[in-house]
Amino acid sequence: MTTRRAWIAVAALLATHSAWAGEIVHETREQVLARFFAGSAKVGHAKFTLDDADAAAFRERLGYDAPRREYIVYFAEGGGDTAGWALIDNEMGKHRPMTFAVHVGDDGAVREVALMIYREDVGGQVREKPFVRQFAGKTSAEPIRLGADIDGISGATISSRAMCVGVKRALWIVDRYRRRSAN
Repeated sequence: MTTRRAWIAVAALLATHSAWAGEIVHETREQVLARFFAGSAKVGHAKFTLDDADAAAFRERLGYDAPRREYIVYFAEGGGDTAGWALIDNEMGKHRPMTFAVHVGDDGAVREVALMIYREDVGGQVREKPFVRQFAGKTSAEPIRLGADIDGISGATISSRAMCVGVKRALWIVDRYRRRSAN
């Protein structure tokens, strides 16, 4: 009987550890887009592909190669005022990617940032309002550096830095998409 109890204890421990190591979904794509574009009749999307010139400009501005060439940009369709654009992307945390969304207004500035899925055991405080509010009003022309433009969270430095990198990339992608769409 002791062996059986030991196996039950091990199974319970493994189940608990799996929950800690598992992903936490705070918002789905549908939920975050409904919130970002609440006043719109419909949310549209377009595939935006970086060409060679875009990829070179990305490297020049951000200092690293774009993680991929294709992105989906979301936007409002109908319902009066343009509600801006949004990008949902991933950025690597300490061990696993974090999924986040950035809502950019007509002025090219961040309206809101949302951490949608977090997959690490620690550092999830980057989802909290005091941290994500720091991105509001930032544009692609700003450096968005941890410790200079954005205050990090103690114990979540890697996640804080990852959010800065991801938001900066999202702003650049949306800005490039807006410029290309305007022509």
